[in-house]
Amino acid sequence: MKTLALLLVGVLVFAAVMPVMADDRGKPTGRTVRDFVTPDGRFDLDAARKSGYQGSLDMEGFESAIDPKTGQPLFYSSMTKAGMEDPDDIYWDNSISPSIAGVDGAVYAVTIYNGNLIIGGDFYVAGNQIALNIASWNGSEWSALGAGIRGTVSALTVYDGKLIAGGLFDTTGGVAANSIASWDGISWSALGTGVIGEVYDLTIYDGKLIAGGNFDTTGGVAANCIASWDGVSWSPLGTGLNKWALALAVYDGKLIVGGAFTAAGGGAASHIASWDGSSWSPMGAGANEAVYTMIVDDGRLIAGGGFSTIGGTAAKCIASWDGGSWSAFGSGMAGGATPCVFTLSIYDGKLIAGGIFTTAGGVPAENIASWDGSGWSATGTRILGSVDVLTVYDDRLIVGGNFDNPANNLISWDGISWAPLIMGTNSDIYALTVYDGKLIAGGHFHFAGNQAANHIASWDGTGWSSLGMGTDGSVLALTVYDGKLIAAGAFDTAGGVAANFIASWDGSNWSPLGSGLSYTVSALTVFDGKLIAGGTFTSAGGAAAKHIASWDGENWGPLGVGINDIVYALTVYDGKLIAGGVFDTAGGGPTNNIAFWNGIGWLPLGSGTNGSVYALNVYDGRLFAGGYFYQAGGALAFDIASWDGNSWSPVGIGVDNTVSALTVYDGQLIAGGDFNAAGPGGEVAADYIGSWDENRWSAMGAGMNNTVYALTVYDGRLIAGGKFLLAGSKISAFLATWSKIRDTDNDGVADVSDNCPTVVNPLQTDTDGDGVGDACEYLCGDANGDGNINVGDAVYVINYVFRSGPAPVPLCKGDANGDTSINVGDAVYVVNYVFRSGPAPVAGCCP
Repeated sequence: MKTLALLLVGVLVFAAVMPVMADDRGKPTGRTVRDFVTPDGRFDLDAARKSGYQGSLDMEGFESAIDPKTGQPLFYSSMTKAGMEDPDDIYWDNSISPSIAGVDGAVYAVTIYNGNLIIGGDFYVAGNQIALNIASWNGSEWSALGAGIRGTVSALTVYDGKLIAGGLFDTTGGVAANSIASWDGISWSALGTGVIGEVYDLTIYDGKLIAGGNFDTTGGVAANCIASWDGVSWSPLGTGLNKWALALAVYDGKLIVGGAFTAAGGGAASHIASWDGSSWSPMGAGANEAVYTMIVDDGRLIAGGGFSTIGGTAAKCIASWDGGSWSAFGSGMAGGATPCVFTLSIYDGKLIAGGIFTTAGGVPAENIASWDGSGWSATGTRILGSVDVLTVYDDRLIVGGNFDNPANNLISWDGISWAPLIMGTNSDIYALTVYDGKLIAGGHFHFAGNQAANHIASWDGTGWSSLGMGTDGSVLALTVYDGKLIAAGAFDTAGGVAANFIASWDGSNWSPLGSGLSYTVSALTVFDGKLIAGGTFTSAGGAAAKHIASWDGENWGPLGVGINDIVYALTVYDGKLIAGGVFDTAGGGPTNNIAFWNGIGWLPLGSGTNGSVYALNVYDGRLFAGGYFYQAGGALAFDIASWDGNSWSPVGIGVDNTVSALTVYDGQLIAGGDFNAAGPGGEVAADYIGSWDENRWSAMGAGMNNTVYALTVYDGRLIAGGKFLLAGSKISAFLATWSKIRDTDNDGVADVSDNCPTVVNPLQTDTDGDGVGDACEYLCGDANGDGNINVGDAVYVINYVFRSGPAPVPLCKGDANGDTSINVGDAVYVVNYVFRSGPAPVAGCCP
């Protein structure tokens, strides 16, 4: 069940790319795969159905694969922007989070080669290195193997002194190689014409490399799901198998093959069979479902899979063969829709089994467990996701798969505790704020930088710290209220204390806010001296409060009759509380996704938007709303719009996909989300983040490679958090800082502080004290101050210089040629300009 060729065809058809963009709502942009991909790369069918969208999905920026264990489609970022650096990338800094705790995609294969741990799978980043689907760990750092492999790596072994990689790919290190290739420590090479199909497992038998998988041709020769390579050419193993080979081992001088097949060599063989070099044989009655993995230990063959009986013996997911009969390991594995063992290893004298299950021998053990010869035990804390591969390296158990807790898809166990191979942030950042002089990040993570931290952590400018025990679920919103940090989201406890979806941190301890809320909190703000929470909840403090509620420090209260559906964003504008989300009534009255509370009741903001609002902020005296819509106030406004108190306006037409976050930095509005272009016709390439300066959109270097969920300003820099792993073409795991400050006139004074940002005026002179620098307030060459430059100004200068006439006010206005002195040259300069089409008077005469 590692993959189905037909499923792959289905995925490719399903992911047909839309030409430009169109959807059923009339918005000139289609939906992308990104809109429905879960953090672990799986397609969320439920979310797709709920969205109501029908049509093709844009695959730009993504590649598809099949999960070798479940047969489900997986989608992962193609990272096509790698290496496409922008000059402004120098302003992106990754020191806040330079590595990921693990790898950014599934790990399906492991082996040891030249003393290094080699991993293969569907990933792009390993720790702090770009490594396409295959990487090497030497005990202290990660390295790429050349240009990597363009496609899934499902199997690894060593043969003839070379590393062998198998999977589903067509290129390795720029060399054409069909699903199998070798690495000699320097470069990649094909093994003949390779395999037409997919390789799932590799081993060595009788001096030859054996490849098993889902294929029917190797080296141009018919070979059904299994073949051998002797260093020169490929050969079939008899007539092979009638379905996929998923696991290979050598036992008692024979090659043992497990898989999804029911026949080997033309004879019946249920999911497991042996090859003696010339013919196939069944192994007893075989198994009733697929065999996924096998190892040999203490004279026994141990098999794991999805079976419940093998050789006629009841054995749930795991059993041993002594050469004559099968035996169970206690009551085996259970839990989940289809409990399975995908991988086996021996560590510290114990058998380790990994896969998808919740109990082993009746003992709670989520997806990994150990057998000591008499019973099963859990191996450390649970792993949330499938465990697909196990090995031992540097006296540690190495665990790989498709999980994000305790780390990303790869982690090690020393017999006492779990630890990533290299420290780093391990999952999405959803919220950012500043508290007690520190940056606070909340999200789905369990590691922040080099610090274990459950869903929330603080950064003091040099390092990360945990906030006590953190929370037991994701943090989605942060703010500061009554001198305390407030965290809210999808959790039940904070600091080990019951706290229903919201809690406060005083710098030392976590505390609940009364009895909390009834369900997830997505947004927080402070209004009228109270903490305001919005989300999916319907009660607060035990009393009815539909999707929005206030906390006064002691008690929860509703805001009128509330809002009829989810609130995703909150802010304060023009003395009013603004709520945005996915709703059509507020306070019982019609409102389209955005409304305001004036302290007495709810009212709409014009006709609102025709789609979801996910972000709110105030900039340039106006309210800005970001989300997923194409109209605001009935006018076209793609995913972002502004409200001036009376009407809605587009923001330079907008962007091409969802806006999830808004903040103000360097006098500009910063937007983050799922978009790749901004402005009319998408003229500005702005990958997941862009800036708006009241007139136009601008890119911020090469931007990110994935979604931006949160933005704030800390220590004079912009902080971005999200799902991305690259910022400005640098590895920056889920967090990055941006330090560019605009200085349009290059006078050393940032635009945000410059009283005349378009004219060089380092002294910032402002004679009349009106906030507008003299350099902008005065027309250079207008010596007589009549607001025009003409011959009268030349005469005025001559009178001043030669006849002791009145001086220009201020004097610098008479400096038409910019030489910093007032003389006859300025009069000549004006005459040339007025009568001979000479150059205009210089700007910036008054510094």
